[in-house]
Amino acid sequence: MHFFVPDVPAVYTLEAQGYPREKAEWEARRQGQYLKNKIRRALESLSLDQDEASEMILDWEKLSSNPRYMALYEQMNQRFESDLAFRAECLDASRWVLSQKTSDTSELTEEALLIAVKYFLAELPLFADTAHIVASPSSVFCYHQRVDFLERFYKRQLTYKPSTNQAFMIVSPEDNFADDILVTSPVTSLTFGYTQQIARGDSSDMGSPHPPPS
Repeated sequence: MHFFVPDVPAVYTLEAQGYPREKAEWEARRQGQYLKNKIRRALESLSLDQDEASEMILDWEKLSSNPRYMALYEQMNQRFESDLAFRAECLDASRWVLSQKTSDTSELTEEALLIAVKYFLAELPLFADTAHIVASPSSVFCYHQRVDFLERFYKRQLTYKPSTNQAFMIVSPEDNFADDILVTSPVTSLTFGYTQQIARGDSSDMGSPHPPPS
């Protein structure tokens, strides 16, 4: 089991929302640390030690030093530049992400989308082949809500397709069931994806001794 925390890539989503680079980095770092601390505490409450808990967290520091992830990441970026259909699909997914964070559609400019899509391209390798990244025979990526891109992606309706041993599952703490898309091989790894929810001016439950840059 692993927990994906997009601490560094979250900077792009914040920049696309209009944050200055320095403040975006500060907010993403703060929220990423908050999520990692919550995950560690939850795992330690299950009698895992600190090292075991930390090993289960896939943050940018860990992923950027993983050659299997980096190879997929480079492949995604190259495909984005060369495949017009794939590019359009990624930009549409990024438009959906930004639309969840603003009611002003005028903010969804081409410039904002080209920044925001960098976050999506960093996340996509885990949607496509977490099993390969974590050296597991198969994997299920767990998320908390339906996303049109992912629905079509795992139904193999897009130009780029996930690995055959990679599945997707929607989970909710309010439900006693999970709506999943099956793989053809036994599942040997679960990965939980976390979205860094940062609204402008929101600092709920994320106390820090250092003020954000102005």
